[in-house]
Amino acid sequence: MIVAPVPEEPPPPGLDVDGLPQAARNKTAISARNGIIFLGSISICYPQAKKSLVPNDQFSRIYNPAPKPYFFSSPRYNKQVMGRLIRGLAADGNLRVLAALTTDIAEEARTRHDLSPTPTAALGRAMTGALLLTFLLSKTPKERITLQFRGDGPLGGPIAEAAPDGMVRGYVKNTRVEPPLRPDGKLNVGAAVGQGELKVDRLLSNEELYQSSTELISGEIAEDLARYLWQSEQAPSAMLLGVRVHGQGEVQVAGGIAVQVLPDCPDEVVRQLEANLGGRSSITDLLLERGLEGTLETLLEGLDYQETDLSVVGYREGYIPLHFSCRCNRQRALNALVYFSPLERQEMIEQDGGAEVVCHWCGDKYQITPEEIRSLPTEEPVAQEVPRA
Repeated sequence: MIVAPVPEEPPPPGLDVDGLPQAARNKTAISARNGIIFLGSISICYPQAKKSLVPNDQFSRIYNPAPKPYFFSSPRYNKQVMGRLIRGLAADGNLRVLAALTTDIAEEARTRHDLSPTPTAALGRAMTGALLLTFLLSKTPKERITLQFRGDGPLGGPIAEAAPDGMVRGYVKNTRVEPPLRPDGKLNVGAAVGQGELKVDRLLSNEELYQSSTELISGEIAEDLARYLWQSEQAPSAMLLGVRVHGQGEVQVAGGIAVQVLPDCPDEVVRQLEANLGGRSSITDLLLERGLEGTLETLLEGLDYQETDLSVVGYREGYIPLHFSCRCNRQRALNALVYFSPLERQEMIEQDGGAEVVCHWCGDKYQITPEEIRSLPTEEPVAQEVPRA
């Protein structure tokens, strides 16, 4: 296994994976603490918070302390190109190579979640890694991969999900965590994530859920993903991920590279690859200086890298477009309230004038009116045991 973690530079001076209905089938009893109900990535806050059965964890529901005018959430963002992924082979087909430039994706996540530099770096790495893993492991366009970094550090995550259509989304639970810089002056993502486990959920095209986990060895994301590929997928790989922030914390550049060593690869090829990657302390320097293609040329020098012509499979621009995108919508936000009793819903109407539903994946908000709450069915759906991704 080859591992090349890439720290970033410090700055100068949920609806669930398949949407709410599936998550709702795996309901969890939760309790109120200080007026807030916590369910993983759903937190429900209102003054009279009570014990309740509610769906699993991808939406945050916040009950308004006072009635607010009805309005829709901010306009849904289009699937505009925010990044690109290229792929190819090297060393006579013995190395499989993927590379992604994700600067705008990381910046979109930073802006939506109001992240400070270290959470920005952690989430940016995780989303880039999720995209690379998706294209390494997925066999069909309908698969999805979710990464959960369950460390004991203060960050709470990151959690990222990606799909072969180039979609990615993610979040962290604590958006302003800033542990002291590392001795080398880099952002200390490892301290923010901590020790624990990396949980990987792969939702296959037949709706079968494949789950696996490995121990976090550093919390620096790249090392942990390379370990996962080796232990769970038996795929020795190099994973390089980097996010550099500057100014007031804006993302200057972000991206990543995955190099998979295919079966029967000659030892001399592995040694050459290790030599090329071993002295690299930062992939962001290369990305800034040479761009994505130039970075690959440098890292794979002497290994005869050949980029795949993606235009022949429908990508006219020659790359796979990537974008930050979310599957939440207003109907799913409304469905989230189905799992509250009629009495609790009446309290929302009388005491709070409605409800505000916030998606933890993307930060979009949905204002639910009293009329919409009254339109919900009065009988609570029966929970079923269905795996979730």
